[in-house]
Amino acid sequence: MINTNYNYSFSSTSNVLNFTGVAISKVKLETCFKEGKSVADVAAMFGVSEGTIYNLIKYFGLCTPKYKNYGNVNSLLEPYSGQRLSIRQLIELTGLSRYSISKYYKDKYSASLANLRHQQIVDLLKTDLSNKEIAELMNMTPNSVCAMRQRLKLGNRERKKENLLNKILEKIRLGINKLQIADDLNISISTINRYLKKARSAN
Repeated sequence: MINTNYNYSFSSTSNVLNFTGVAISKVKLETCFKEGKSVADVAAMFGVSEGTIYNLIKYFGLCTPKYKNYGNVNSLLEPYSGQRLSIRQLIELTGLSRYSISKYYKDKYSASLANLRHQQIVDLLKTDLSNKEIAELMNMTPNSVCAMRQRLKLGNRERKKENLLNKILEKIRLGINKLQIADDLNISISTINRYLKKARSAN
């Protein structure tokens, strides 16, 4: 379990910070990063939060190998910004930390990546796309999409009916006759009449 108790004591002679009895020295951190360990790995090793490790990096004037090699976070994340990837997938692709990715999205979009993805999924759920198609676009499983659809009550049947009605009404506003509408939407004229009747009743 990650320990989030930030009470600490500092030893000026040994250049060590002690968090709840765990001594974390500059040398130890440098050794861990030289071995290729991530901030998350080091935090788990010492039983503290990732935020604590970042504070120590700043305190001791250190930087992880990833920061040394990938100083330009923007250039690494920019190619993936429109690909609807999760933060876990971005970590794997770029080698950046969760903190760096989160900060990039908050600075650029004034929102977390999770919130942006949530809104993207909601927008897609309101289209004619199937769960499988949405899953492929958002790099997630169809079951996750289905669960979200049910939770938000954005079921396929009612959504498709509403979308079809909107398409019919839009074509009528454009002056297209019912025969052409039926051909364009691959439906019967009786279906068009039924939808229009329901629309008039609703109004």
